[in-house]
Amino acid sequence: MNELDWRLKVFTTVAKDTVFPWNGHQVNKGDTVKLVSQVKLNSKKSLTIPVPSLTALYINHAVKSWEQYWNIRQEQKINSSIKSEVTFKSDAAAFDAIALIAGSTISAYTAVEAFCNDSIPEDYEYWHNRKSETILKKSDKFALERHFTTGSKLKDVLPGIYGVESPEGKNPVWMSYGTLKKVRDGLIHAKSKDTRSTGLDNKNLWDHIFTMKKPYLLAKDIFDWYLKNKEQVPVWYTRYPK
Repeated sequence: MNELDWRLKVFTTVAKDTVFPWNGHQVNKGDTVKLVSQVKLNSKKSLTIPVPSLTALYINHAVKSWEQYWNIRQEQKINSSIKSEVTFKSDAAAFDAIALIAGSTISAYTAVEAFCNDSIPEDYEYWHNRKSETILKKSDKFALERHFTTGSKLKDVLPGIYGVESPEGKNPVWMSYGTLKKVRDGLIHAKSKDTRSTGLDNKNLWDHIFTMKKPYLLAKDIFDWYLKNKEQVPVWYTRYPK
């Protein structure tokens, strides 16, 4: 079990010797079977890949991007310098650092989005007010994934699925979500006023990205709300990076 990658979406251990009817392949008792998908690369070649959990995949990318950023920060002696004002030794290092923080933040937020969608059962029905307090509308999984915002899924939809309170307004979880969303939105929908030059008396996007908590830990605050006290949790959650 330990050799299995924690980013796998689905795997199981075979209970008895089995022959798959669709391809005649035999598996033995105790073997591990993974969910895979085939991709037609061209007319002569296909590629078989293990299907990943997108939540785990994006969290892993968020971690690696943050670690690379932190390595640059250490190499540039941003942390160890005793000076009250520090700077990167080159523009290239500064831009690489910014790009890595952005990648980590966007990936962590995308992991939360993937978690929301994966959490909705295939046959789930969500009843909610339409345009008045008395008229209700039913939304299925497809409609929820497509038309509900991530924030709405977190505060309105997932609590009923996991049997927990809505996290809206609850600190630190809602603060973590708010921080992650604010920085992610600032990066994706960057406004000129938030990316211009500014002094210490004003704050903009650059202040937020260089002082934020590790994005993947902000995401974990959100995952904890729904999974922390559950007996059955995804493998990626049990092996979540520190």
